[in-house]
Amino acid sequence: MSQNKTYWSKNGKYQKAYDYFYKTLIPESGKADNPFGELLSVVSWMYQRRYNDGDSYDYLLGDNKNMPEK
Repeated sequence: MSQNKTYWSKNGKYQKAYDYFYKTLIPESGKADNPFGELLSVVSWMYQRRYNDGDSYDYLLGDNKNMPEK
């Protein structure tokens, strides 16, 4: 993935729409007021975890069944 066209670098294909909906639907703290805001929050968190922390899909499921032993 090119670093120039990612949401991580704030230059994704639909960046303007993403920024608008993020600002409109997601509060600075706490849960969103509607399911669309919650969905965007979860998807944004998953994207951040994948591209910042390198987590795989299994890690992002949250059920801890596929997590390696510590």
